[in-house]
Amino acid sequence: SNTFWTRWFDDEKFRKGFFKNIASGAKIRLLIYDPNSEILELRSKDENDPKSNGKSQMQNEIVSTLNKIGNELDHPEFRPRDLKTLAVRLSNRSYHLAQIIWADNEILVSNYLSGKSGSPCPTFQVIEPSEYFSLYREQIEILWNRGRPISMDEMKNLTITREPK
Repeated sequence: SNTFWTRWFDDEKFRKGFFKNIASGAKIRLLIYDPNSEILELRSKDENDPKSNGKSQMQNEIVSTLNKIGNELDHPEFRPRDLKTLAVRLSNRSYHLAQIIWADNEILVSNYLSGKSGSPCPTFQVIEPSEYFSLYREQIEILWNRGRPISMDEMKNLTITREPK
């Protein structure tokens, strides 16, 4: 999500807390658009995403964030056990209609409104146990299983190979 890489991940306090939680054993799954996918290109067009040097802003933000994660996890303070608590997958087949954050027994859903990037969007929270919690948990798993796993080495060296049309 744009929120993750521009609003949170650029914040040093958030970034330090993110990696501290990983080192403490927090299990994190991060599903992000594949920066070289046609689906991201479609999303970029819907959002009138600005381009720089032939690359979309979304592509650059995704690659930058994944490179930072890969490089940070390569730091000596992280042990092999720590690296098993973070899984990252790239989404290249499903258009994301919402940003979904699942933490413990709560899910926060922020719907995307095409062409309205950066503007207020309808957001709601569902709490377990509820029918909606189960429904969104299933949706998260469907999208997660469609994503392509990415290794730490690939994250560190990810580049943009596909020029937006």
